[in-house]
Amino acid sequence: MNSITIRLVVQEDVLKMVPLMKEYIVDFYQRKQPVEKIKQHFTYLLAHQSQGVQYVAEHKGELIGFATLYFSFSTLSLQKNAILNDLYVSPSYRGKKVGERIFQACFTYVKEHGYGGMTWETAKDNVVAQKLYAKMGGVESQWKHYELNI
Repeated sequence: MNSITIRLVVQEDVLKMVPLMKEYIVDFYQRKQPVEKIKQHFTYLLAHQSQGVQYVAEHKGELIGFATLYFSFSTLSLQKNAILNDLYVSPSYRGKKVGERIFQACFTYVKEHGYGGMTWETAKDNVVAQKLYAKMGGVESQWKHYELNI
């Protein structure tokens, strides 16, 4: 699929990203539909790229996948760190190396912008993502993940 482009999200993508994000949040992760928050989120990141950026995969004008990088700092390495918070490809485009290309674009961004590394997480039962991340050179962290939702 040579006609797939991986690029940073731009303002004109905001409305096109809403259905893709709904697919990711509601269909894939079975969470509540946050329509207005989706638009606000994209607009915020576009205005505050020091906090995060998003990549999109586009095929013939259709957005078919995306990834979100957020930026943090690691006290242990004393370097900036990127967090790959999301990587999603629409079901009809899976198995076509779109996820690999999005991942590689994110990792290239991290290297080119002087980050010390990139971390990410996935659901324990998301074996497909785990295989992709292992294929891309990722190693399972020694850290245990906790969360406290409000």
